[in-house]
Amino acid sequence: MRGDDTQKKPICQVETIDLEQKFFLSAMIRKNSV
Repeated sequence: MRGDDTQKKPICQVETIDLEQKFFLSAMIRKNSV
């Protein structure tokens, strides 16, 4: 494990979590609208 890898990983995790939250929120909005 290199320092560069550890620095890149957290950023990727944050981006994936943000995408998951957006997808979850959009899904909830669709359910409520229907």
